[in-house]
Amino acid sequence: MSRPLKQLWSALEQVPDLAGVPSEWRSLLGGDYEAVARFLLPTKRIAGSVRCTAPGWTCIHEIRKFRGEYLEVCPDGCKPTTRSRDEVVVHRLDVVGFAREIAESLDLEALPAEAVPNMAGVWRIGEFAPSAGYRYAVCLAFTGEPDVLRSVVDGMAARGEPFVLIAPTRSAFGHAAADLLKRTGSLFLSLDELIGDGDGRLSLLDGHSAAGVFAEFRAAHVPEPEAEDGTAFFPTPAGARWEHVSIRFIDRHSVYINVQGVTGKYHCAQMGMARKNNAKPTVQWDLLEAFAEGHGRLDWRNSKASRKNQKRKENLAADLQRFFRIDGDPFALEGDGWRARFAVAIRE
Repeated sequence: MSRPLKQLWSALEQVPDLAGVPSEWRSLLGGDYEAVARFLLPTKRIAGSVRCTAPGWTCIHEIRKFRGEYLEVCPDGCKPTTRSRDEVVVHRLDVVGFAREIAESLDLEALPAEAVPNMAGVWRIGEFAPSAGYRYAVCLAFTGEPDVLRSVVDGMAARGEPFVLIAPTRSAFGHAAADLLKRTGSLFLSLDELIGDGDGRLSLLDGHSAAGVFAEFRAAHVPEPEAEDGTAFFPTPAGARWEHVSIRFIDRHSVYINVQGVTGKYHCAQMGMARKNNAKPTVQWDLLEAFAEGHGRLDWRNSKASRKNQKRKENLAADLQRFFRIDGDPFALEGDGWRARFAVAIRE
């Protein structure tokens, strides 16, 4: 179960530099304070002034040090108050820890949060990686100003790639920003609609799932596994390497594939290795079968060795990279031949 956080999200859009003394944070967060207190870390800075936390008052109180004590003094007539050092130490939101829980709740590939250059209050917190070969930057913006959020969208859109922008609420998300995100195929998410307190940890509110949150964005940018011409791509898990790939020939034209538990049966035509005129396997497919017969190796001792295999191997590598969308050469030089970096076996 995850309960809504009623005051946190709007508070994050109001606190300059995400920093304040404990009394300011408690006043702004109300009943949400305990849920996020672990993210409010003390700095080495003593506040020079604090907001009045009395209901209905907007005055600013000065903090003065006198004979080893700290006095909170109001120029508008509020009663002076003696404060402990802990009460006047500035506490700043731990953006790294806060962003990590946000990213994990959305099933993102979490990154150590980094401030985006030339964009005040914007942090890159992770990547949405729905499948190998597809990665989209995810940024978190702490702002309640429409003009500021619009400038953030402008700056990110200028990079020419779809992205995901997260903000605490929709209060600053105006029509101009929405139109620009739509034109760039990007996605805006509002934390107050998605994230709550799940027993001491930020998590998705009940009724939401990470897959559902990104469903439309994924459908717009990740192609279907099989194209109209019959070719396909394997739904390779993000982060998979060639060492995670296993290919086993079922018959002359088909293989069974397993990559980190994702499996499927594929015809040579689906893998882009069939002739267009008669659908028979290409020489690249024949070479893949030769690697299977050699338990992943192909050298001059193999009956199918040929000087033509150099170019065929390069073409086979390109076909496999396109099908799996894994970077790097799937083959390595070994002795007087090549070794497949993936497991490949012949039908039994």
